[in-house]
Amino acid sequence: GKQSTLSRFIVDMVTEIQNLYSKWESLQTEATDIINEIKSEKIQLIKSKSKFNYSYYTAGYSKNLEESCDKLHPIIHRMEFIVSKIEKYPRSLTAAIKLEQLRNHQLNLSSPVFDTITPHIFLRYINELNELIHRQFEIKQTLCEKLAHLPSYYSC
Repeated sequence: GKQSTLSRFIVDMVTEIQNLYSKWESLQTEATDIINEIKSEKIQLIKSKSKFNYSYYTAGYSKNLEESCDKLHPIIHRMEFIVSKIEKYPRSLTAAIKLEQLRNHQLNLSSPVFDTITPHIFLRYINELNELIHRQFEIKQTLCEKLAHLPSYYSC
């Protein structure tokens, strides 16, 4: 059958969100690996300081740490981009639902958008996903600030 404008909008949105979330998961893994590298470098520094071995610190530690932090910058930037895209979806879907309700009211239509799930349930799921990604991003921001010493004005 013919899809309504709202149902097509939701299908397209779900596809976009699925693609973004797939990218998000990949970036999460990549960022976590780099954060673990930074953590290991810092642990090595603590161990070397306790042994009064400052040559490790001056010879390679700061370079390795700087390289790891530099690898983290673009990942955090891409994560921020995904967060900004995903946070727009609830507003877009809310507006689309209101337009569809207005159109249906004006045309005296009452047909559901989908037989199995309502647009409001989609909206709830999108809001939950949005909150989850925001919390994960806040954690990465905090780790960047505290562990990698990336400035907070740089999104982390």
